Amino acid sequence: MNATPNKPRKWFVGFSLEAAKLFGIGIVCLMVIWAAVIVSVKTGFAVPARWFALFFWTGALLWLIFRQHKDDLRIGEFWLALAAFLMVHVTVFAVVLQSYPAWRTIWFMFYLYGRRSAGLGSLGEFRPLTPQSEALLAIGDY
Repeated sequence: MNATPNKPRKWFVGFSLEAAKLFGIGIVCLMVIWAAVIVSVKTGFAVPARWFALFFWTGALLWLIFRQHKDDLRIGEFWLALAAFLMVHVTVFAVVLQSYPAWRTIWFMFYLYGRRSAGLGSLGEFRPLTPQSEALLAIGDY
C-alpha cells in the first residue's frame, strides 16, 4: 500500500493546528490589551508601554525557548532552569524599568537577540548530544 496520499492530509492538519494556535495567541494578546485599556479607562491608571513591551518580549523569548527545547519539556531540571531564568529576567527588567522610565521598547529586541545568540544554548544540556546537535552547537546555531 502506498502511504503518500495521506501526506497532504497530515500537512494540512499540521498547518491548520499551527494556524489555530497562532490565532489563539493573537486573541489572547488582544484580550490582555483590551483588559489594560478597560482598567485604564475605569481607574485612570495608565500602564506604561514599556511594561507591555516586557510582557510581549518575554512571550517572544519563551516562544523561542519552547521552540528550541521541545524534547526537554518533560524534564524537571529544564523547568527549574527556566523558572530561575525567568525570575532573574523579570526581576532585572522590573528594576531597570523602574529606574529608567525613558526606557525605549526597541531595546528589548536587542536583549532578545543577544539572549538567542549567547545564552539559550546553555538550557540544552539536559539531553545527550547527538552528532547532529554537536554539529549545530559547533556552528553556534543551536
